[in-house]
Amino acid sequence: MLTRPIIGLLALTVGLPLLLLFAVIASNPSVSASILNHIVGGGIMAVFIFLMVGEIKRMADVPSHQRDERHH
Repeated sequence: MLTRPIIGLLALTVGLPLLLLFAVIASNPSVSASILNHIVGGGIMAVFIFLMVGEIKRMADVPSHQRDERHH
């Protein structure tokens, strides 16, 4: 599982450049507004896939005897 400092570091390293990119795109009149929608949609999809893969990995790492105990 990701610890809080790692989550905070990921949020800073991904979130701040993304916010700066939004500001640059929004301030440029020659850039279409649909580009911003594509970037936001891609970011949401990437986060969803990242979390999904992490959850699958976490479930796969559980030893088999613990999985059997949860079903009883």
